[in-house]
Amino acid sequence: MLKLNCVKIEITGDELEVDSAVLLSNHRSIADYIVISALAQSLEDKGRPEIDLVSVKFFSWFSLWGLPNLNVFNNILSCDENWELDTSTTYNTFNPSVVSTKPEWISVFPEVNIWSAENNELLNELNEKYYLPKLQNVLYPRFSSTFNVINGLYKSSFSKLYDITILYYKKKAADPQKIVKMSQTETAIQLESSGEPDEMVRTTLFDSPSLLQVLGEYPSSFVVRVHVKLKALPRIPLKRKKLEKWLEKEWVEKDKLLEQLQTTILTNHLKEK
Repeated sequence: MLKLNCVKIEITGDELEVDSAVLLSNHRSIADYIVISALAQSLEDKGRPEIDLVSVKFFSWFSLWGLPNLNVFNNILSCDENWELDTSTTYNTFNPSVVSTKPEWISVFPEVNIWSAENNELLNELNEKYYLPKLQNVLYPRFSSTFNVINGLYKSSFSKLYDITILYYKKKAADPQKIVKMSQTETAIQLESSGEPDEMVRTTLFDSPSLLQVLGEYPSSFVVRVHVKLKALPRIPLKRKKLEKWLEKEWVEKDKLLEQLQTTILTNHLKEK
């Protein structure tokens, strides 16, 4: 779907491999599910057709699934956001993946909800009340889903964890007189380029696009930047409190990384002719 709509995916950081791994990702759009699946599909393009493609599964709302189904939507409507599996259910959920002979990616979005400026503002108000870090580009992570995944796959063939950071953006030159106020779900950064007429402004938009916005036009004006950090799963703390501190630290770093990625993209945009 992304290829058909000419959506460009830029991958930076560590290399993704054809092996079983956990993927932790920020959540910018419903299109994130398609982007992660596309990352697995991209491994096919490395001249290794004899290797089976990685099977991508998502863990959320008490279930492990490849494509959304009625059970997933039922869980979303009936479960609290801080849900957690008991020990026996955790084993039953992840054991089929552990014993599978085909490589799998188990993906989880610790933020649960999709990032938006409005969601970010509301959550930061709560974070301030409980003396938690205030984040600008990600939502403060919830720990239950990550805790279940790490516990369910610990000491198994899942020895790697890919820390995925997703950012959507699009670039354009616009007449300042025609620029309207952006909605709260969008972040617009406008920078004037000395190489352009004064009446034109180069604008780079970083937002939380809907699936229709990403795939509803041809060719798509969106670019997806995906940054990959490889971590060893056995080195991640297993005890709940230590895991919470580890995940909080990772999300603080991810927040800073997204800021850096935006700055880099903006700088490169200004250099373009």
